Amino acid sequence: MIKPDLIEEWIGSLLARKCRPLEYDIAVEGRVRRHVGPTMLIAAVGVVFRRSEKFRVENELVLNLESESEAFLRAAIFGMLDVLMVSDLVSIDTLEIVLKTVELDPIESSQWAFREAGRDAGRKMIKKLR
Repeated sequence: MIKPDLIEEWIGSLLARKCRPLEYDIAVEGRVRRHVGPTMLIAAVGVVFRRSEKFRVENELVLNLESESEAFLRAAIFGMLDVLMVSDLVSIDTLEIVLKTVELDPIESSQWAFREAGRDAGRKMIKKLR
């Protein structure tokens, strides 16, 4: 078990990093389409990363999503954060993530697939910053 003081130290270290704020909007599309054993992962999410006063997520999708699909979007956001939180290229505390598009398969899409699509979007964003 991780001791609470180690978690607090990690959070302090993360917040103390001197990353630069985002200077311009970056639009990317994260996708995943691959077999994992007997399962197929299919998902896509289009996002725009913008500079903001504080971290926030905006949903500009024009869809009526079921509660399960909303969980897919949360998984995509967490996937982006998986990548962005360990990068030293951009400051997360001044980042806005705007959800623009989503593609899902009624059978093969899952939270796992959307987390992977979110990670792909995060990697593409970092690649555009380099």
